[in-house]
Amino acid sequence: AARSAPARCTAGSAPLCARPALARARASCGRAAQRLGRMAPTAAAALGAGRPRWARRAAALCGLVGVLAVRWSSHGREDRNAAPGALSAAFVSAASQGGGSALRGAAVARHAYEPILRRDPLRNEKLQKYVRQQVRFWKRARGLPEDAEAEKKKNAYLTKLGLASKIQDSSKIPPWHLRHPAPGDVYEGTFMHPELTNEDRLDLTFTINSPTEGTISSEKGRFDETVTIKQDFPIEFEPGEARTRDQAHYIFCKFNPAWRDFESDLPPAEECFKYITHSMLQLWFLQATQVEGFPSEEEFRENAAEPDKGMTMDEFLKYTTSEDPEYVHKTFKGVFTGRRIQFEEDDLSFDGDFIPDAPGNIIGFLTANGREGGTFDLELKRPSS
Repeated sequence: AARSAPARCTAGSAPLCARPALARARASCGRAAQRLGRMAPTAAAALGAGRPRWARRAAALCGLVGVLAVRWSSHGREDRNAAPGALSAAFVSAASQGGGSALRGAAVARHAYEPILRRDPLRNEKLQKYVRQQVRFWKRARGLPEDAEAEKKKNAYLTKLGLASKIQDSSKIPPWHLRHPAPGDVYEGTFMHPELTNEDRLDLTFTINSPTEGTISSEKGRFDETVTIKQDFPIEFEPGEARTRDQAHYIFCKFNPAWRDFESDLPPAEECFKYITHSMLQLWFLQATQVEGFPSEEEFRENAAEPDKGMTMDEFLKYTTSEDPEYVHKTFKGVFTGRRIQFEEDDLSFDGDFIPDAPGNIIGFLTANGREGGTFDLELKRPSS
């Protein structure tokens, strides 16, 4: 894998900028797998004590009487540097839960910021393609416009009928997930993985117990397991200092050299949000505004008390918002890659996105026993009360 970041990035490649180019072969490096004995005398033997748990699950899921397997020799995931950024405090306050639709966005209470989750750029490209496809299906099933062009045509038609008041400006609607997942939320959907389901989709229920723990269960899959949850902090929707600081924390994390080094562990929270260096500030300006080489080193040093370490959060906000309080927000779209969630147990690892234009939906990829190739789709069916 390449160890150096590209010298230049375009706005279109912003999410991939300055990350090592991870080779596709990485998923198979360092792992050896063996499959032993395709025939077992009885289903009881395949499901019996002493067998690896994932082998018992595979036998139950596939409905095969004679399948016996062994674990991968390594329990490592495809990305050994999966981010550990579980929030240390609940996202949801009692005040934020009152009133409104179950899926309506609301202000969120946070006690601490944690590093945002990382994802291999190649994997993310594939995941976003899958997400777009599933969102189109979801909208089509509900008779909703599938893209911006279809929505424009629908709005023009409503205006022609004298129903302009029925047109909703999606940019003014808070994302549904601002106060989710909340303890008590129940998401239902399906999943598949060639190793487990023989390409059939099986039922999946994901219940939130706390911001860092939940359960996954499947009636057809015959499992009920506890999972650990990691999730990005939500970005405040309403204009103001809270939103600006949320966005600034996201920027500081994403443009932290240690965070961008996929071959190293994530920096701790206290380091992730402490400084932004001159080179990383220039990279942020490049991705957010397509302006190269800004600011100059001289200007950077004039606006940082300890320029060799970098700008602090307060110095960054003073520098960027002193003339326009909304400057960070106006440029945020160029660097924001969406809010992510990961949940996993010993054998299964789910990596997905909160989908802003498909309320209640979490869609992503599933890794089983260190092997990619699975997908899952979840929708919030029973929000916490």
